[in-house]
Amino acid sequence: MIRTYSLIYNRELERIEEVKEKYKNSKGKSLLIQVFCGILDPIFIENLISTLSAYFPDAVIIGTTTAGEICRGKVYEHSVVVSFSFFEKTGLKAVAVEGTDSRALGMQVRESLVEEDTKVIIAFLDGIKGNGDEFLRGLALDNSQIVVAGGLAGDNGKMEETYVFSGGKVLKHGVVACALLSKDLEVNTHYSFNWVPFGKEFSITKAKDNVVYEIDGRPALDVYVKYFGDEILKHPISAMEIPIAVRRDHHLVARACVGIDKETKSVTYAGDLKEGERFKFSIGDPNLIYESAHATLSFLQKVPVETVFVYSCVARKQLLGSSIEIETKHLNDIAPTNGFFTYGEFYSFKERKEFFNQTKTVLVLSEERKLPSRSIEPKELLEKDSLTFRVTVNFINAMAEELEEINKKLSIVAQTDELTKLANRKKLLEEIEVEIERFKRHNVPFSVIMIDIDFFKKVNDTFGHLTGDRVLQSFAQILKRNIRPFDIAGRFGGEEFVVVVSGAGIEEAKRVAERLRKKVEEYVFEGVGKITASFGVAEYKPGMSVEDLLKSADSALYKAKKLGRNRVVTIE
Repeated sequence: MIRTYSLIYNRELERIEEVKEKYKNSKGKSLLIQVFCGILDPIFIENLISTLSAYFPDAVIIGTTTAGEICRGKVYEHSVVVSFSFFEKTGLKAVAVEGTDSRALGMQVRESLVEEDTKVIIAFLDGIKGNGDEFLRGLALDNSQIVVAGGLAGDNGKMEETYVFSGGKVLKHGVVACALLSKDLEVNTHYSFNWVPFGKEFSITKAKDNVVYEIDGRPALDVYVKYFGDEILKHPISAMEIPIAVRRDHHLVARACVGIDKETKSVTYAGDLKEGERFKFSIGDPNLIYESAHATLSFLQKVPVETVFVYSCVARKQLLGSSIEIETKHLNDIAPTNGFFTYGEFYSFKERKEFFNQTKTVLVLSEERKLPSRSIEPKELLEKDSLTFRVTVNFINAMAEELEEINKKLSIVAQTDELTKLANRKKLLEEIEVEIERFKRHNVPFSVIMIDIDFFKKVNDTFGHLTGDRVLQSFAQILKRNIRPFDIAGRFGGEEFVVVVSGAGIEEAKRVAERLRKKVEEYVFEGVGKITASFGVAEYKPGMSVEDLLKSADSALYKAKKLGRNRVVTIE
């Protein structure tokens, strides 16, 4: 059986003697002391560890600075919560590793703590330099039955310095972790997210690990200032309440801002983000948090539970304020509940380990299989908050969808030739630039076909401009139907067209051009009859500019006309 006691170190010092007496008389195999410290003073922490070690020389001590503390289900700030857990059937092993390379830290924790009987690893990682995703990659416990819990250290929202500690080590940068070793330990976990995406969708266009430099091609910090004002420059913690939400493996993962760099205009997040990922900002829904509090309580009444540890994001506390205890106080009616508010949380699914933000994670431990005997359903958990929040979010999302649709239509109009509905000159030039960049990066060849309708002026003079427009439209459809799916056809001007032949050298592009020439030659144009076209083909060569390539294709086209028209000419 696990017995957990806790105290507020500053206010309940006399209880240390009581806990010491209980430890002395217990049949416990081991003692785990977790310290959740809201005092950001390394000297104070060293003295605290020394005091606890003197009282409990055989105990394993791990601790972290916090952004709020949880003791017996109640929430505190700037206090020190000490949690004592006596295990009868579970062994303990701890490690403290200094460093800023989070993946290397994870690898060292794995090497030190993963054994045949390892059931749980509780880890506290530096909250400023620590990267939760990289730590889990180094730990490499996906598809393992070992549960990883804990989170990133806090510093009361300052986002300047955090500390983690174990034994005699107090680390500004690094990780402390404890393994629970047992064949009999019952372990269950639960989590709640409750943040709702809103507004327009953004794209990460430049990033490395957990630092984002550009969003939608603009400096990331400029985007934050535009949408959230200058306050973020003075109080970066304010951005933590509005994290970005990306969809991974069919569920939303939040990434909270934990720092800004005014010089590089970058934003640092508690976990990784990748270039190309799309996201929306998100906001906490108090209604969902109340509902999830009820769900967590219901969950605890269905599993074996002797002690509960809550590692919850500080943003939840900032959102709910004094009402945050709704998430924790009733859990203590089931079993002793302690923990802290983090800058990021570790969570274990069956097949993978995840690093969360904005999430309440719950670690439930028991050495017995007996279910709780009490059934609790507090009335306040069933109360619903005002509908104003949801109505507002729905309004914002509806407006964002409408604006997105308008922007898509405007984008199409800006890139499309009004008469033929093919790409316009501007779009063609952009596509050629893209192909040049692809060639430079990956050496992928491409070519350009320039096309001119033979004697088109005669069509206009003989049949009129309206008939000439219909010819241009039909000609455009011939091009569109007979190019490859990944090629781009567009109207360059007047009766001149261009096809960008992606991934093709001169010979493949020549075959495409010849196919188009034959289709044009065979087609009977309404009100006009048969017409022909001339084709000039050029392949991109290293060092060419867009103008150089088009000039080369135009020279080939000029030669095709000189040789009698209705033919394909290439420039090698």
